[in-house]
Amino acid sequence: MKGRKRPWELFRLLVVPTMFLCAIVRHPATKAVAIVALVIWLGCLCSYFNSEHEPESKEAREAQRRKDDPMDAIVHELPQEDVFLLRQINFRITEMIKQVYPTVSWLWVRRPGVEELRSGGSWRLQLSETGPFNFAEANLDVSGRLEITMLQVVPLDSVSKVESLEATAQSEDLTESEQLDRTEASTWYSEYGSEILASIIDGLNPQGHKHLVIHEDGEIFVKSGSKDVAVNKLEWFLPRLAWNEISNLLREDDITATVEDQGLALSW
Repeated sequence: MKGRKRPWELFRLLVVPTMFLCAIVRHPATKAVAIVALVIWLGCLCSYFNSEHEPESKEAREAQRRKDDPMDAIVHELPQEDVFLLRQINFRITEMIKQVYPTVSWLWVRRPGVEELRSGGSWRLQLSETGPFNFAEANLDVSGRLEITMLQVVPLDSVSKVESLEATAQSEDLTESEQLDRTEASTWYSEYGSEILASIIDGLNPQGHKHLVIHEDGEIFVKSGSKDVAVNKLEWFLPRLAWNEISNLLREDDITATVEDQGLALSW
């Protein structure tokens, strides 16, 4: 790698010439040869360090940049009209998504070539600042019509965990109110409530009453002037959590039922 001295070359440039000089300098007649060899060795050493720190040429830097960013290199090597087409598509996609998500930014998952764009097709985009969507699909037909489909891509194990939690929560809810489900309310109304309520309403109707309230303890009240008067009591009445389902059953018999603070109000 550039900028790093290879150990073997340093060994050759430093250790080997030093050993050579030590060997020949012992003889006075060879001092001149030793000096010349030393000068040559120093010249080689300087040349080596200069080549290690020599700045890269513009062409070398451009080649390295294209190697590091091949997608950018593709754009720069395209004819000007093709670059314009790619940029135009990018702007159209950005403007379409910005209409809903003003701070969006995105990348091609696999940037299509110019010929692909001209032929039309679908390509995946990776999105930012578009929660809950993290991907989109760009659909371009040969006529130039562009459509964007937003996508939310999550790992399968995440979906399994969410569904498991929801199922657990629903199971817990059913356990807490298992005596208040539709079957329980239907059983109460068909076996007990329907007949006795019909009897009570038939007795109150001739007296001009069109409204009654059943309290949580089963006590039934009607209005008499400004007072609430107890007129009857249900021996078997379901808790408040089941009243919505009882109301639905009463409506099937043309009796309007609403859940109020004081109890279940019936009108006919």
